[in-house]
Amino acid sequence: MKRIWIPATLFMATLCAVHAQTPLFNEKEALCVLVEGAAPSPAEKFAVKELAEHLRKISGKDFAVVKEGEVPAGKNGLYVGNTVFASKNGIDPAKLGREEWVVRSIGRNLVLSGGGTRGSAYAVYDFLERELGCRWFDEYNSTVPRHRNFTTGKLDIRRSPAFRLRQIYDVLDYAPRSILFKHRNKGSNGGGADFGFGGIQDLVGSPNGCHTFYFYSKDWPKDRKELWSLGQKGERQIAVTATGPGQLCMTNPETRARVIERMTQYIQSDRRKADLLKRPYPLVYDLSPNDNSQPCCCPECKKLEEKHQAKSGPLLDFVNFVAAEMEKTYPEIYIRTFAYVFSLQPPKGIAPRRNVIINIAILGNEFVIEGVNRDTMSPLSSPTNAQTKATLDKWGKIAPNLAMWDYWQLYTSNSLANNVHAIPQNLRYFKQINGIDFFTECGFGVRAFFGLKRYLGYKFLDDLSHDENKRIDDYMKGMYGKAAPFMRSYYNYLTECQVRFGQPLGNFSVEALEYMDDDFFVKIMSLFEKAQTAAAEEPPLIRSNLRREKLAVLDVLLQKWNPLGKKSSRKLPFDKNALIAEYEQIFKEVLAYYIPPEFPAHIREDALKKMRNSLDSFRQGPVEIPKELQGKKVRIVPLKTFQINNNKTGKRIQDPEANGGLALCVYGKDLVKKPNQKIEFGLYSQSVRKFYAHQIIPVAQIAGDEKYHLYKVGTLDFAQKPGRVVVFAWPSWCLGCPVDTQFTPEELKKNPVVDVYISFKLQGKDYVPGSTRENEFCVDGLFIVEK
Repeated sequence: MKRIWIPATLFMATLCAVHAQTPLFNEKEALCVLVEGAAPSPAEKFAVKELAEHLRKISGKDFAVVKEGEVPAGKNGLYVGNTVFASKNGIDPAKLGREEWVVRSIGRNLVLSGGGTRGSAYAVYDFLERELGCRWFDEYNSTVPRHRNFTTGKLDIRRSPAFRLRQIYDVLDYAPRSILFKHRNKGSNGGGADFGFGGIQDLVGSPNGCHTFYFYSKDWPKDRKELWSLGQKGERQIAVTATGPGQLCMTNPETRARVIERMTQYIQSDRRKADLLKRPYPLVYDLSPNDNSQPCCCPECKKLEEKHQAKSGPLLDFVNFVAAEMEKTYPEIYIRTFAYVFSLQPPKGIAPRRNVIINIAILGNEFVIEGVNRDTMSPLSSPTNAQTKATLDKWGKIAPNLAMWDYWQLYTSNSLANNVHAIPQNLRYFKQINGIDFFTECGFGVRAFFGLKRYLGYKFLDDLSHDENKRIDDYMKGMYGKAAPFMRSYYNYLTECQVRFGQPLGNFSVEALEYMDDDFFVKIMSLFEKAQTAAAEEPPLIRSNLRREKLAVLDVLLQKWNPLGKKSSRKLPFDKNALIAEYEQIFKEVLAYYIPPEFPAHIREDALKKMRNSLDSFRQGPVEIPKELQGKKVRIVPLKTFQINNNKTGKRIQDPEANGGLALCVYGKDLVKKPNQKIEFGLYSQSVRKFYAHQIIPVAQIAGDEKYHLYKVGTLDFAQKPGRVVVFAWPSWCLGCPVDTQFTPEELKKNPVVDVYISFKLQGKDYVPGSTRENEFCVDGLFIVEK
């Protein structure tokens, strides 16, 4: 007989590999138990509960939960959290980062353990996702695959999320279901008390996460005005809210001493609370300007501004000073401040200290930022983001720690704006330039692929090595079932059209986006029809997912309804009234899906108000060109484009006397008649901060017949490069509407000079003698005449 000699080293390696496998279950029974430590924390107990529930769904078997030392003979153990078994095998949670975790095979057992309040839970979710194929797409949709039997391979994983702060803000954190969805995807959003873990307060300390100058100074003696910023007109500005007015005087020694004293009090108070709750101490303390663009103009602050050739110079000098003092007592703490609005551009000759975080927030093109234009719907590598990327690159060269305050939604009425394709590469780039924390605004509801943004965002905030196409396909299959191919085609087509357009969507109203033509909507609606047919026998939740995704398409289609069809010889193959009815029904489904009864009433009411305003705009009849402008080349601006800057005293109303039956009105306290009351309207450039027209008309000169009349606002020459120009109306600028976004750049080059007209009426007993109506200032039309 021929003998086969196996080297001892190979034999031992083979033996260890066999024993490194962990059988979880077979067709008959669970082959392992879940093991808790002697005194598991609430977060660890919840992690064990999650593991048990998911394994039961996967296998159809119940998995016993036992204390350490009670493992039955012949059973493998899945040791979760802080256990003696883990410690004996070199895994000590106290030596791991606060969100670091380990998944390690030890013999036929498996350790799932981590640091802080979240680490062990993250070990469980990472194991369920990577090994067993679980996915959590949103609050209600998940994939938990079924297996007849399962044995793990040899596992040895130790890692942390790619970013320390991973927050996608969507106002939905009031619902436990939403908090749990984010926790399962390793988001660091607020809440979590019901599940035994903390929210962002475990990372960011008092008094607030941003715009904290006000909080530090709100109790200071008001007669010490020199502690606050000096305005451009020579007055000291004492902030009354986190929006201002003004800032702190950042060079005043007493200001600095008071901030250091107050920050020390915040730290001590936070640590006392953390000890009571058995939570980690906060690591980050925010010291950032109030939310306005008014830096201190005192001589000392101006000197530092000139020395460092940037308005951020005095701020960074101030923050560095505070950080140096805090480091003496609390070397582990970081001080965070904003690079935002006036402090956006990095200074020269000064760099942030090692314990300072620069939180960069660059608003999109729909806002107006001096010197920087941000295309939030495109990758940072896009030519439309050249200025933004240059600013980020400069900060990355001097700052050891960067945070990003991003914007994943467009603050216009374009619900089809989509940045999903930009998320992975932007996050990878940000990590390369010393990015450690990430926060983004991501409004829910009427937004294309809102759910996909959140899911993909959380995946990449956790692990930048993901394949984005595989994760998108996961989402499409999990959310839409048999309709996934058609929804992927819709996503691809929407993205391709946007990329091909090649310009920042924030610069345009939906009416000016010519790629959204008849063919665009016919194709997309056809894809949805095919998707709904394919999903006809899918579960109700899948069909509901399709309907909710359609809402953004209906929203923009109805906004563009009147302009559509004018450049085509065929009639649109849709019934407008049927689309409006469908929009209303789906909107209510969206509210029921995302905003359960436990939400604060004002959030639901705000959403319902937006729906009613949209429905009023959609139902508006045809707007006629005023007789004074007939025969001219007139562009009618939809009333939905107007912004009501005070929702408490402004509203959209049905008015049979209005052109098209719809009007915007100002009422209430803004319509209380004052001596010598005047009507004010005009054209103002937010880019160059200049009036191009400013009409002030005494009330006595306004027609007193309570009917709509046309008034010329002014003439605008875009060849003068005025930038973002808005029409404003009434004192306090209660109504406003951008003019430049109604045109493409090509149109403005061809016909740069336009006249702007507004149609309004003034009514009510305080303005018209003998009137029985309520006081209201109503606008029913805005018209732009091309020269």
